Amino acid sequence: MKRFYQSIVLLYILFSGCELVQSKDEPLSNEATFNLGILEKAVPVGFHPNLPSYKTHFQGSRVIGYSYHFYDSLGKELVNVGLSVERDTTGFSFFTYSEKGLLIEKRVNILRNQAFPWEVFQYHYNDADQLKQITRNGNNFELYEYNELGQV
Repeated sequence: MKRFYQSIVLLYILFSGCELVQSKDEPLSNEATFNLGILEKAVPVGFHPNLPSYKTHFQGSRVIGYSYHFYDSLGKELVNVGLSVERDTTGFSFFTYSEKGLLIEKRVNILRNQAFPWEVFQYHYNDADQLKQITRNGNNFELYEYNELGQV
Protein backbone atom coordinates (compact mmCIF):
# COMPACT_ATOMS: atom_id res chain seq x y z
CA MET A 1 0.00 0.00 0.00
CA LYS A 2 2.98 2.29 0.72
CA ARG A 3 4.06 1.98 -2.94
CA PHE A 4 0.61 2.97 -4.14
CA TYR A 5 0.68 6.21 -2.13
CA GLN A 6 4.25 6.94 -3.26
CA SER A 7 3.12 6.51 -6.87
CA ILE A 8 0.18 8.88 -6.38
CA VAL A 9 2.41 11.54 -4.78
CA LEU A 10 4.97 11.13 -7.57
CA LEU A 11 2.35 11.56 -10.29
CA TYR A 12 0.93 14.60 -8.52
CA ILE A 13 4.39 16.19 -8.48
CA LEU A 14 4.88 15.43 -12.18
CA PHE A 15 1.57 16.95 -13.23
CA SER A 16 1.91 20.01 -11.02
CA GLY A 17 4.51 21.51 -13.38
CA CYS A 18 7.19 21.87 -10.72
CA GLU A 19 10.89 22.03 -11.37
CA LEU A 20 13.67 19.81 -10.12
CA VAL A 21 16.38 22.16 -8.92
CA GLN A 22 19.94 21.23 -8.19
CA SER A 23 21.06 21.43 -4.56
CA LYS A 24 24.26 23.21 -3.52
CA ASP A 25 26.05 19.90 -2.86
CA GLU A 26 25.59 18.57 -6.40
CA PRO A 27 28.06 19.29 -9.22
CA LEU A 28 27.02 22.23 -11.37
CA SER A 29 28.09 20.58 -14.62
CA ASN A 30 25.15 18.14 -14.58
CA GLU A 31 22.57 20.85 -15.34
CA ALA A 32 20.02 19.10 -13.12
CA THR A 33 17.36 21.77 -13.59
CA PHE A 34 14.57 20.40 -15.73
CA ASN A 35 11.12 21.88 -16.25
CA LEU A 36 8.52 19.17 -15.88
CA GLY A 37 6.16 21.29 -17.98
CA ILE A 38 7.14 18.85 -20.74
CA LEU A 39 4.16 16.82 -19.56
CA GLU A 40 1.90 19.53 -20.98
CA LYS A 41 2.65 17.93 -24.37
CA ALA A 42 1.57 14.51 -23.09
CA VAL A 43 -1.63 13.00 -24.41
CA PRO A 44 -4.17 11.22 -22.20
CA VAL A 45 -3.61 7.59 -21.23
CA GLY A 46 -5.06 5.34 -23.93
CA PHE A 47 -4.54 7.86 -26.75
CA HIS A 48 -2.05 5.40 -28.25
CA PRO A 49 -3.63 2.00 -27.53
CA ASN A 50 -0.56 0.09 -28.76
CA LEU A 51 1.85 1.93 -26.45
CA PRO A 52 2.01 1.01 -22.77
CA SER A 53 1.25 3.71 -20.23
CA TYR A 54 1.94 1.43 -17.29
CA LYS A 55 4.16 -1.66 -17.04
CA THR A 56 4.77 -4.13 -14.26
CA HIS A 57 8.27 -5.64 -14.37
CA PHE A 58 8.82 -9.21 -13.24
CA GLN A 59 11.80 -11.41 -12.51
CA GLY A 60 10.34 -14.88 -12.68
CA SER A 61 7.03 -14.57 -10.84
CA ARG A 62 8.25 -11.81 -8.51
CA VAL A 63 7.39 -8.14 -9.14
CA ILE A 64 10.59 -6.06 -9.21
CA GLY A 65 9.24 -2.70 -10.38
CA TYR A 66 6.74 -0.54 -12.18
CA SER A 67 7.05 2.10 -14.88
CA TYR A 68 4.77 4.87 -16.12
CA HIS A 69 5.14 6.19 -19.67
CA PHE A 70 3.97 9.52 -21.08
CA TYR A 71 3.81 10.17 -24.85
CA ASP A 72 3.19 13.10 -27.17
CA SER A 73 0.53 13.08 -29.89
CA LEU A 74 2.92 11.37 -32.34
CA GLY A 75 3.68 8.50 -29.95
CA LYS A 76 7.13 9.74 -28.98
CA GLU A 77 7.96 9.00 -25.34
CA LEU A 78 8.38 12.21 -23.34
CA VAL A 79 8.84 10.93 -19.79
CA ASN A 80 9.34 7.55 -18.18
CA VAL A 81 8.96 7.18 -14.41
CA GLY A 82 10.23 3.96 -12.86
CA LEU A 83 9.72 2.57 -9.37
CA SER A 84 12.01 -0.24 -8.21
CA VAL A 85 10.60 -2.54 -5.56
CA GLU A 86 13.96 -4.22 -4.95
CA ARG A 87 16.08 -1.09 -4.56
CA ASP A 88 13.35 1.17 -3.15
CA THR A 89 14.24 3.83 -5.69
CA THR A 90 12.51 6.04 -8.22
CA GLY A 91 13.96 6.98 -11.57
CA PHE A 92 13.02 9.47 -14.28
CA SER A 93 13.91 9.56 -17.97
CA PHE A 94 13.20 12.64 -20.09
CA PHE A 95 13.37 12.44 -23.88
CA THR A 96 14.10 15.25 -26.39
CA TYR A 97 13.53 14.95 -30.15
CA SER A 98 14.74 16.90 -33.17
CA GLU A 99 12.38 18.62 -35.61
CA LYS A 100 12.67 15.45 -37.74
CA GLY A 101 11.43 13.38 -34.82
CA LEU A 102 14.80 11.77 -34.07
CA LEU A 103 15.74 11.14 -30.46
CA ILE A 104 18.58 13.55 -29.66
CA GLU A 105 18.79 13.40 -25.87
CA LYS A 106 17.73 11.24 -22.95
CA ARG A 107 18.26 12.50 -19.40
CA VAL A 108 18.13 9.82 -16.72
CA ASN A 109 18.00 10.30 -12.96
CA ILE A 110 17.83 7.63 -10.27
CA LEU A 111 16.92 9.35 -7.03
CA ARG A 112 19.04 7.08 -4.83
CA ASN A 113 22.23 8.23 -6.57
CA GLN A 114 23.31 11.42 -4.78
CA ALA A 115 26.83 11.73 -6.21
CA PHE A 116 25.96 11.98 -9.91
CA PRO A 117 22.23 12.48 -10.27
CA TRP A 118 21.84 12.97 -14.02
CA GLU A 119 23.12 10.81 -16.82
CA VAL A 120 22.76 12.48 -20.19
CA PHE A 121 22.70 10.35 -23.33
CA GLN A 122 23.04 12.27 -26.61
CA TYR A 123 22.22 10.69 -29.95
CA HIS A 124 24.12 11.76 -33.09
CA TYR A 125 23.05 10.94 -36.65
CA ASN A 126 24.70 10.96 -40.06
CA ASP A 127 23.33 12.80 -43.11
CA ALA A 128 21.03 9.84 -43.87
CA ASP A 129 19.47 10.15 -40.36
CA GLN A 130 21.10 6.89 -39.27
CA LEU A 131 22.29 6.71 -35.68
CA LYS A 132 26.08 7.01 -35.70
CA GLN A 133 27.00 7.69 -32.07
CA ILE A 134 25.59 7.74 -28.57
CA THR A 135 27.47 9.67 -25.91
CA ARG A 136 26.93 9.31 -22.16
CA ASN A 137 27.81 12.37 -20.09
CA GLY A 138 29.93 13.64 -22.99
CA ASN A 139 31.92 10.41 -23.41
CA ASN A 140 31.59 7.88 -26.19
CA PHE A 141 29.09 5.17 -25.27
CA GLU A 142 28.30 3.46 -28.59
CA LEU A 143 29.50 3.93 -32.18
CA TYR A 144 27.73 2.70 -35.29
CA GLU A 145 29.18 2.18 -38.77
CA TYR A 146 27.11 1.34 -41.84
CA ASN A 147 27.99 -0.51 -45.02
CA GLU A 148 26.96 0.61 -48.53
CA LEU A 149 23.57 -1.12 -48.03
CA GLY A 150 22.87 0.95 -44.90
CA GLN A 151 23.33 -2.01 -42.57
CA VAL A 152 25.07 -1.72 -39.21
